[in-house]
Amino acid sequence: MSDVKFGKKQYSNPTPTTVNNIVQVFTVIAAALLAWIGTASFIPANVSTVLQSILGLLITIANGLKPFFGVETNEKKIDIEDVSSMDAKQ
Repeated sequence: MSDVKFGKKQYSNPTPTTVNNIVQVFTVIAAALLAWIGTASFIPANVSTVLQSILGLLITIANGLKPFFGVETNEKKIDIEDVSSMDAKQ
């Protein structure tokens, strides 16, 4: 398996599944916390506001950086069972 690299040159390369999974799990957990914190009456409003701001920022950063992780490959054809997402035909 190729090494995972990070940088603007990796933007057009496939993002590794592990990176996609980690970011997705983090996003779901952080978004659930972000939504719940606003309804938790025992958390002071000023603390709740700060926590929600930080969680929203972290979600944005994680999803924004994800495409910059990539693996270089020379593969031109991949078996369909190895594909987790793809562009639709136009």
